[in-house]
Amino acid sequence: MRDGTIYSPGGGLWFGDSHFGDWNPSQMHEIFTQRAERITKAQMGDWQKSSHENQEAAFAAQQVADL
Repeated sequence: MRDGTIYSPGGGLWFGDSHFGDWNPSQMHEIFTQRAERITKAQMGDWQKSSHENQEAAFAAQQVADL
């Protein structure tokens, strides 16, 4: 977390207050899992890094949902 914003370990994803107003942790898990799958299938740009960061976000959301 930096200046009230949460960043993924690779820095490619970030979340502020606006992201958490509409999605609960279970929805975030589903959204980022599906996004990682789409990125892997498309294999555009730095898809491996992007897919990994989305998987990390999905895992973190699942951890919060399980609390």
